[in-house]
Amino acid sequence: MAIQTFVNKLIEERKDPEVTAETLPAVRSLLIKKVNEAINEHFVSLLSDADVKELDTLLEGNIPDNQLNEFFKKKIDNISVEIATALLNFRAAYLYPVWKKQQEEQSKATLSKQGEEKTKIADTDHLPPAPVV
Repeated sequence: MAIQTFVNKLIEERKDPEVTAETLPAVRSLLIKKVNEAINEHFVSLLSDADVKELDTLLEGNIPDNQLNEFFKKKIDNISVEIATALLNFRAAYLYPVWKKQQEEQSKATLSKQGEEKTKIADTDHLPPAPVV
């Protein structure tokens, strides 16, 4: 449930015009899958080589999810902090294209404004000198 709320907020924050009412369920489902994968990849990156071998053995045995969760809880200190880290990393990667686009638009607007100001200044260079009384 928490991941679904996280994904809903991501979709809302990104404001992707290609996500319509028709595509929203598929996008939501895909993002939930990708978030879970990101968390799992982060967890695996924290394991020692011996723990990874143990995890491989457990996965080959098709253990239930609750046993897999217990394995990670036992092997990873501060698991809730690590989940938060994985979620923040995923959020940053997902929202980066939007942030980058906003930065580019802001830069263009700033450059355009600076160009207008230079034009105004340049126009004053062609004025005749002020009359001397």
